[in-house]
Amino acid sequence: MKNQTSFGALLRRYRVAAGLSQEALAARASLSTRAISDLERGINRTPHYDTLSLLTGALSLSSQQRALLQASARPEIAPITPDTSGASAVHTVPSSFRLPVP
Repeated sequence: MKNQTSFGALLRRYRVAAGLSQEALAARASLSTRAISDLERGINRTPHYDTLSLLTGALSLSSQQRALLQASARPEIAPITPDTSGASAVHTVPSSFRLPVP
């Protein structure tokens, strides 16, 4: 399924709604103004995950806006949503690893 809104158009919409120029967004996101311009104009259509993260943070997007922006940039990746289940990661230790008993 193709996204109705391109990544560049959505990025521009969020930037303008935040009242930011390309230069201001670039400074907030620690990116170059050219990178922002290239993304908005569709010259770069698939930003790196780190770039997406920097942009969503700099724009202070809601979780829904973040998911929409990510889906428009990389539709093959499921949207990032925080784990609110309260579950924690389980780590296993190899059976060959033994600690000395005091």
